[in-house]
Amino acid sequence: MEVKRRTARNLVAKLSSVSEQTRTEALCELRLISKHDPESQPLIADAGVVPYLSETLYGSSPTIQENAASTLLNLSITSRASLMSTRGFLDALSHALINSPSPSIESGQFGGPRCGSCFGGVDRQGCEDGDRGRRHDGAGADCGV
Repeated sequence: MEVKRRTARNLVAKLSSVSEQTRTEALCELRLISKHDPESQPLIADAGVVPYLSETLYGSSPTIQENAASTLLNLSITSRASLMSTRGFLDALSHALINSPSPSIESGQFGGPRCGSCFGGVDRQGCEDGDRGRRHDGAGADCGV
């Protein structure tokens, strides 16, 4: 487990590199690890990746933006609290869904009903019909963009 923790920390540290290639490679690796190794998801979140990924959602590169969005989606499975407590995450997510240069993000890769996994208590039943989902507390939650 310590090896996974160290790997997560090293990859997250690479996200602050001045080299775009280094950042992209680290981001792609984080996406794959978060997808194929559920045990690593909380370790990646604990390593402080969410602010970096949130900032990346504002980027103009579709590939980088897709990798960041997919990594966030994977992390939302086990580390929802970490995502929701990160300052600026919801603004970045909203920006990516509305202004995405990538059609896969706005058409369902990360948006729409799947976005509900980031928010937890959203009842996604109505999302498939294009309706508004309802949180368990009764507040509205828009399921799609």
